[in-house]
Amino acid sequence: MEHKIFEQYLYKGLGFPVLLLNVPMVKFDDDWALDLDHELLERGVLLRLCQKSSSLKGNEIKFIRTFFSKTLQQFGDQFRVTPACVKKWEDRGDQFTSMHETTEKMIRLFVLNNLLPEKFTETQTLNYRENIKKLIDQHFTLWRAWEETSGGELRMKRQKERSQANSTGPTLQALDYG
Repeated sequence: MEHKIFEQYLYKGLGFPVLLLNVPMVKFDDDWALDLDHELLERGVLLRLCQKSSSLKGNEIKFIRTFFSKTLQQFGDQFRVTPACVKKWEDRGDQFTSMHETTEKMIRLFVLNNLLPEKFTETQTLNYRENIKKLIDQHFTLWRAWEETSGGELRMKRQKERSQANSTGPTLQALDYG
């Protein structure tokens, strides 16, 4: 199998596009695929969603709900809204949900409280947190291209330049997921 680091890769497997920078890839037959722990990628994206300054969008809410294997009813019950309300948020797609700010904060806190696997020891938890941090900070940058407003191309170019300047070089394959 052939391995390569892609400077940029627009990943669409989460329900919304995420631009990955400096991401390890592997070639299967004639197609390139991500060469990293997919669950760790999803958890890294969840962490970024909790940290972003703008409101959550419909596709992001659906990703959060499905990641935690919640039905519309279960997710609605968790945040004291109806399943129809959750569906309405998700149907907004790449638009902001317009949910109440308090509800959005509750969702972000829910994600953060449930991000780590339940059966981790304290040492595994520390290793896992460190690996997510390395994944986000050193190996590639998550960037939702469709979230950009005017001037987005320039911001994307600057982000790429910063990422290249800060890149430490090792690939995700070298990480110990403990």
